[in-house]
Amino acid sequence: SIRAALAEYSDTRPEPFVRAVASGRAPTHGADGAVAVMREVLHPGERPTQEKRASNDHYSRARVPLVTKGQTIGRLTLPTSGTDGMDVRGRVVPAKPGKKTSTVIDASVKVLPDGTLTATIDGIVELDREGLRVSTTLKLDTVDFSTGNVEFTGSIQVAGEVRDGFRVGANRDIRVRGLIDAATLRAGRDVHLDKGMACPNGGSLSAGRDLRAACLNNVTCEAARDAYIDKELQDCRLIIGRRLIAPHAAIIRGQATVAAGADVGTLGCEAHADTFLWVARAPVIDKLDADLAKAMMG
Repeated sequence: SIRAALAEYSDTRPEPFVRAVASGRAPTHGADGAVAVMREVLHPGERPTQEKRASNDHYSRARVPLVTKGQTIGRLTLPTSGTDGMDVRGRVVPAKPGKKTSTVIDASVKVLPDGTLTATIDGIVELDREGLRVSTTLKLDTVDFSTGNVEFTGSIQVAGEVRDGFRVGANRDIRVRGLIDAATLRAGRDVHLDKGMACPNGGSLSAGRDLRAACLNNVTCEAARDAYIDKELQDCRLIIGRRLIAPHAAIIRGQATVAAGADVGTLGCEAHADTFLWVARAPVIDKLDADLAKAMMG
């Protein structure tokens, strides 16, 4: 190649003389594997139905990104091996293969042969340093107009408050660490209220198993098993399937029906406000018996 170029060269040429005497090819390194999660399952846009738009019901505008079993949530891209290069002497310059993704994919996410990622359970998609998963626990800072009413198939944990007029429903457990205004709570299993529920305009809650609360004020409450109250029950209407356990709490005004007894610190007050405590078969037990009989027949 060099000799051919010299033979072709002439110093009488007006233009520069350029010839390639040797060539190589740079390697194309492999691409790393990656997990891409669909934006709408992590940061969904608001999609109110026609009825909701017409009624302008800001409470019912769900903004929680729930997914269902079998729903596509993203894609897994496998690493590529790359393409080797060659130096000017014809020697191979090896390509660096791509690395596997560092994102750990939980068993709650299924990887299809084409790399499609689908949810194996109903829940909420979580992507963080620990990996990708579909969680059965929905974690919220607060329940207000930023979330709308919340309905979830698993458990719900609220770090802050549940504001006035909102509904929170879970097929499993509900735990709220902040104060609850005049809201509606429904749990298929347990309800745990760290700071209690104070509702000047009235609130309601139901627990399919146990209730634990610091205090309740002006709440209509139903618990299928036991209710544990730390401080106070005031102006409440309680129906408890088994026992009311509140050895350090005061019940002031209102009424409570318990099926298997109560342990209460103080019943009533010096102001002679009407306070009622009945030990009787609770309607919630009758409902559970009816539901069980229906399920066995069906």
